[in-house]
Amino acid sequence: MFWNVRRIFDKGVIIPRHFFAQQEEILAKFVLAEERDEETRRVSRVARLQAHPHYPARMPPPLFDATLIHASGGVWTVSGHERESVTSTTTRCTVQSWYMRPLSASEELELEERFKREMLARLPAHMRG
Repeated sequence: MFWNVRRIFDKGVIIPRHFFAQQEEILAKFVLAEERDEETRRVSRVARLQAHPHYPARMPPPLFDATLIHASGGVWTVSGHERESVTSTTTRCTVQSWYMRPLSASEELELEERFKREMLARLPAHMRG
């Protein structure tokens, strides 16, 4: 299942509503799993986004200690913290939440049709049929 994802914070500061609404959604698959975290030397729930195979995008860093804090009406909010390397020995952790809306069936069909049109347009004229 693919999701449209928006980040709620920017470097730990909440994004104002008018900027949040204008933010481009990331099309991705959502994965939540427990992983061994070498940074903290313990097991942590880690949320990751995987790019859509036809529409790759720059994925945000994973969320560590991820928790589903809201799930209603098909919309989820997942919170945790991101890590950013500051120096070779220093890491900065900032809060982050993802606002996630599942891709509807009509949106998924539209994406597949667009992909097919783009692939067809790339073929030489004599191969289109």
